Amino acid sequence: MSQRFYENLVEPILKEHFPDLSYTACRIGLGSEVLGYDTEISADHDYGPCLQVILAEERFPAAAVQIMDVLDSVLPATFEGWAVHYPTNVRPPKRVCLAPITALKSTRLLLGAIVF
Repeated sequence: MSQRFYENLVEPILKEHFPDLSYTACRIGLGSEVLGYDTEISADHDYGPCLQVILAEERFPAAAVQIMDVLDSVLPATFEGWAVHYPTNVRPPKRVCLAPITALKSTRLLLGAIVF
């Protein structure tokens, strides 16, 4: 679902509003959607489309706020019937997270990852 979310919504928005932006989109985490174990039960908590957009360190400070402002104003409330914002305070409220590439250095490699 996260790959479809990226391909159908996030990628076209980024291309339209930031045509020269260089980035990587992926899904990093411990969730069942990353590890390939989705079931009906896994949809009972904070389930839905989610991805990370990784930017070059030097580009991050200038671009991050602009990108999130555009995504906040253009993304619909739902995708395939699932909320685009998390319904609880367990995670950050947005399902699209931006990070500089250096943030990956501090992330433990025990996490799963899917690069779109």
